[in-house]
Amino acid sequence: VIEDIRSQILLRNEKIQIKHMNPQPLFFETLRRYPELYAYIAGYSSTRSVMGGAVFSVRYDNTDVPLKNVFVVNSPDELEPIFHKGVSGYLPSIIIVAARGIDVWSAYSNFHVEYGGFYANQTDTKSHSWTMSDVPYSFCRINFEYRIGRLKLTMMERTVDEEVERLARQLFTPDMPPETKAYVAHNYLAKTVEYWLKDDANQLEMAYRQSAYGALINKKCVCQGYAEAYKRLLDSQGIENYVLC
Repeated sequence: VIEDIRSQILLRNEKIQIKHMNPQPLFFETLRRYPELYAYIAGYSSTRSVMGGAVFSVRYDNTDVPLKNVFVVNSPDELEPIFHKGVSGYLPSIIIVAARGIDVWSAYSNFHVEYGGFYANQTDTKSHSWTMSDVPYSFCRINFEYRIGRLKLTMMERTVDEEVERLARQLFTPDMPPETKAYVAHNYLAKTVEYWLKDDANQLEMAYRQSAYGALINKKCVCQGYAEAYKRLLDSQGIENYVLC
């Protein structure tokens, strides 16, 4: 029954009929097990059904945010990786379902101070926080705004993928050990890419220069662009690597 209630909430059914002797505890047990569902519930009421059980009338909100972008957090330490995932993945919105006492927006403000310069494509962030009575969670929706939209980003990503494939054929041979491939990729970027920190760069140039697109396509970038391009080349060869900020 609990899985059925969860499915109906995810389907945004406005009338959820629970045929059970104790429908109220089942409804709340579903939310206890899956607190991410609270992100979508703006309100509800219930009436006893003449056929037994009860009918819950549910009002929904935040229906534009997919479930994969709703995160349940029980410790402040869990927030920073989520913020990185949101901004680096160019997500338009995320919702944090946080245990009471966790200040999500304060944590994000600290994150932005420390890492804001690492994400040049991000221009603004807006948030909306709320609570619900008798619910041991607080809620924070964070909306991200970017210089480059998702359509343009998709086109850029495709162009970078094609260039990485071309360079992989040009730079590497199957018998090269990983160390040699890493050395060759490094030397290629050092030789062909210009370090470019232009004070009067426009909005697009600022976004490009901190990306693999800036390094591999425009041939000019700053340190992050080098790192992102180097990662893409190593990834193409199955060499484990990480970009650290």
